[in-house]
Amino acid sequence: MTKTISAYDARTNFGEILNEVYYKNEEVIVTKTGKPMVKIVRAPGETPKEDFESIWQDFQKLAREGKQIDLVEFVRKDRDSGHKLNY
Repeated sequence: MTKTISAYDARTNFGEILNEVYYKNEEVIVTKTGKPMVKIVRAPGETPKEDFESIWQDFQKLAREGKQIDLVEFVRKDRDSGHKLNY
């Protein structure tokens, strides 16, 4: 989702904007006197740690329940989330 804010709002709420961009994968267009000046987006290849932790928790839950785990599917899900496992 793309949202548009003024330069003043960007300056006063910068930390909040960074969190929205990084954790919610939102795009923010910053305007000055009504004209679009810049677009803030998450850096390529960056995925919030919470995404991977969620996948890992799912993996551990399945293992605790004694269910079969498709490791290929787990790695594929991790890859598609943008996170890279350290093997």
